[in-house]
Order: sequence, then structure tokens, then C-alpha cells
Amino acid sequence: MNKKFLVIAAMAAMTSGLSNAHILEEGQALPSVTVDSSGIATLMNGAVEYKEWSTDEFKNGVIIAQAARPVAAEMLPEGFADKVKASGEQGVVILNSDDAPFGAGMFISNVVEEGKIAAPKSQTVVDEDGVVAEEWELEEASSIVIAIQDGKVAFINEGELSPEQASKALSFIK
Repeated sequence: MNKKFLVIAAMAAMTSGLSNAHILEEGQALPSVTVDSSGIATLMNGAVEYKEWSTDEFKNGVIIAQAARPVAAEMLPEGFADKVKASGEQGVVILNSDDAPFGAGMFISNVVEEGKIAAPKSQTVVDEDGVVAEEWELEEASSIVIAIQDGKVAFINEGELSPEQASKALSFIK
């Protein structure tokens, strides 16, 4: 696994909340959110640029939305991100940099940009204003994994993802 991806995963991992405050519901459409503060990292002529990104573009795959805080990467079981990539389905990491420690913004940008250059197919959205966390009513410093099938939420887990939960999430995208 790419060391830069592990660094960003470690930065993005959160402590789990005791309750799930989010508004997402299994079987319902994924609520539409547009991230225009930074946005999705794209590669243009060897340089990384950011452009607006919307959940409306996401119909099948796995979304990992996390605050960008420097805690252990153990929130996701080892190999989870690799399995999402290997599935051939879309996968995106949304980093809530609004929830990052003071002064971490430049480090987050550098890691995202180096990761994009090293793995051009990777999809990382930097949400500078925390729009996704606000619209979906995610707990502060939370991490959420969502499996999407045909535009509807098929699986949700806020907080630490166990190996069993990871298998369940992956079962929706195979």
C-alpha cells in the first residue's frame, strides 16, 4: 500500500462517537452535497488542481468521510481501502479539513497532492468548510463509511469499522 495513502488515512482517522447523529438512512437516496471549497483533487498536465465535487456524481461505491485529524489509522481494518480499489467500483475519501488541527492545512494539501500524483486514479475530496459533515450532521471528529448502490445508501457505519462491518460494506460493491 502506498505510504502516502497510509499517512493520509492516519491523519483522517477519528475516535468513534458514542451515538450516530447523522441523517443518513439505509435504503434512502444519498443526500446531495456539493463541495466547492477546495473539492476533488484532479491531475492536469502533471499538476494537482481542485474542482467542485458533488455527491450527485456518486451512484455506486464506497465513501469514506473523515475529519482530518492526526490519530491512528486503525479506524479502518488493514487492507480495506485496497479492497475498495480492487473492486473496480468508485471509492472516494472526503477529508473535512475544517475539523483539522490548527496549522495542518498545508500538510493535508501536500499529502493529498503527492498521493494524487503517485496514484492518479485515487479520488480525494478536500472539504475546507466542512460542508459534508454539516449537511449530513456528522459528529465532530467522526469517521463514516457509506456503501452506495444505485444512488441509495446500502450500508452506514459511523466510528471504528470492524473487520465484519468492512466485509458487509464490501459485499454491496462486488
